[in-house]
Amino acid sequence: MLSVNRVTSVESGMVPIGRRRRLRYWFTIVRNKITTFNLFPDRVDDDENRIREQRYTSRLYVVLLCVSVLVLIIITSLSHQHNTRTIEFPTITIYKELQSRFSDELTCPCSHVSIPYGRFIELYPSFHQVCSSAFISKQWIAMVFPQSNMKIYEDFRVQATGQFQLLQNFCELAGQTVVRALQDFATSEFITANVISATVFDAQMRSTINTFQLKTPSAFISTLELIRRTTHGNAFMTVYASNWK
Repeated sequence: MLSVNRVTSVESGMVPIGRRRRLRYWFTIVRNKITTFNLFPDRVDDDENRIREQRYTSRLYVVLLCVSVLVLIIITSLSHQHNTRTIEFPTITIYKELQSRFSDELTCPCSHVSIPYGRFIELYPSFHQVCSSAFISKQWIAMVFPQSNMKIYEDFRVQATGQFQLLQNFCELAGQTVVRALQDFATSEFITANVISATVFDAQMRSTINTFQLKTPSAFISTLELIRRTTHGNAFMTVYASNWK
């Protein structure tokens, strides 16, 4: 009786039959494990439909878990690694260079959190030309006022004296209001924990100065409004009877 050799030669290039059977055997085992894979505990009262749903749910859970882990690995591998380096007391040149290269990651804490505005901002007010003219000087008022004791109130020289004196008081009140506002502005403090860019700093300073320019006239107008309401409420009459008919 002849026996057939089941293992072919290597020279023929064919896979041995025994290896094929082993591969099929392991493939069958893996397929059965996958088809019967169930994360839910077995119960006696579970029917076939319920078991099938549990298996589908278990497969979906495993697939989603693998996808989530894969996405997490990809994101982690693609993320940049940041190395923090500290430079003690950098100069303005070094800071500008680092700001141009690492604008989003750069942080530079300030040695002083607050600083008065008067340390780096100087404001020079300008008043109306009449407040620096000779029309509000004592010499002009004395020259306009008549030397004789005139009682003709309709005469311009009589009324003009009071009007120029009132104009002088308004100029003094405006100067005092602006001086107080400048003193308050100079002593108020600019607060920041970290160094900010030149663009942001300029924008904040423009906004602060614009707010100051709007608030200062409002304070002067409030004082004038108080004087006006006091005069109107008490029915005061001027010495020239110009507001009385």
